[in-house]
Amino acid sequence: MKRIIIFLIILISNASIAFTSNFPKDTNRWLILYVAPDFSRSLFLDSRNFKTYTGNLYHPICLIADSWFWEANDTKTKNQAYNIHHFEYDLDCNTYKILYTAEYIDGKCVKSYGNNNPAKSEIIVPGSIAEKIFDRIKNYTNVKRRAGGIS
Repeated sequence: MKRIIIFLIILISNASIAFTSNFPKDTNRWLILYVAPDFSRSLFLDSRNFKTYTGNLYHPICLIADSWFWEANDTKTKNQAYNIHHFEYDLDCNTYKILYTAEYIDGKCVKSYGNNNPAKSEIIVPGSIAEKIFDRIKNYTNVKRRAGGIS
């Protein structure tokens, strides 16, 4: 019985280290948005830079959510690899576009690139992970608006 308990403690402590290795440290700023069931992917919303506005050049009357995400892939990796993405969601047309991505390993940016076609938006596919994330962005927008945090 003692061996089982010790084994479980070691297993849980190792799992928690692997689980948090490439997650953001500032949990007040970065809010959990999505975690894959097998913990292979997780997304965190930057609540400090989240904003909404009405319209852009291509959709002048739509509600737009502008946000940054911290994406941790394969949380079991030894190095701390993660991506920072800048997304724009059109909450009325159910579309999104990635404006910018930076890839980090051990805190150092190894690659970054912007969207070279800002007019192109991706449609939210029903039943996809993108739809789950989109729904959470929409819910977060509604909660912030009711609380008076955004217009």
